[in-house]
Amino acid sequence: MEVMQEPSRQDMIRDAAEILVTEKDILVDDEIGEIDEALQVDFNANLVDFLDKSDLNLLAGDVLQSIDADKESRSDWEKNIHRWIEVPWHEV
Repeated sequence: MEVMQEPSRQDMIRDAAEILVTEKDILVDDEIGEIDEALQVDFNANLVDFLDKSDLNLLAGDVLQSIDADKESRSDWEKNIHRWIEVPWHEV
C-alpha cells in the first residue's frame, strides 16, 4: 500500500495556477471593467427586473422548497409545544 504525501502549499498554488491558465473563460482586465459597468445597478433597484423568467422560476422553487423543509423540520416541535406549555413549571 502506497502512502500519499499531502501536497505542499507551493504544489497547491502551482496546481491552482495551472487551472487558471487552462480555463477557457478567463477574463482579462479590460473585460472585467466591461462587466463591472454592465452590472452597475441602483442599490435600491428591484432585482427581479434584471432576471429572466427561468432564473426567477428556479429561485421561487428554491424558496418554496426551503419553506417546506423548514416546516417539516419543526413539525415535531409544533405538535408538542402546547403540551410543554401546559406543564406546571413549579413542579419541574
